[in-house]
Amino acid sequence: PTKASVETMAKYLGVDVEKEQQLMWIPQQAVMAPLLPNWSEHEDEQGEVYYYDEENNETTRSHPLDALFIQLLSIERQRKGKFNIVQLAHTGLDTGHVFMRLSRDDGKG
Repeated sequence: PTKASVETMAKYLGVDVEKEQQLMWIPQQAVMAPLLPNWSEHEDEQGEVYYYDEENNETTRSHPLDALFIQLLSIERQRKGKFNIVQLAHTGLDTGHVFMRLSRDDGKG
């Protein structure tokens, strides 16, 4: 996918391209997502894209997987800011120095 198409998808999904670079893999995957079986892409008389579900005889303006990517963004945003204390302790803070080594119950690292 092109950078422009990924950025367009990011805006559509509500990703801030400047502030949420760590989430840009999600719009990239959304751009590349294939249609599900029984779905097809069409254009109406105005040139607007819509999707048709042959199995249920339903149409929608949204890609059938858009809701999945929006949910994935929500999950990833909830994880943002959370850290693994063991990883933090072993790698240190922003200094790159080891803060402390944690041990298992048996005393081994």
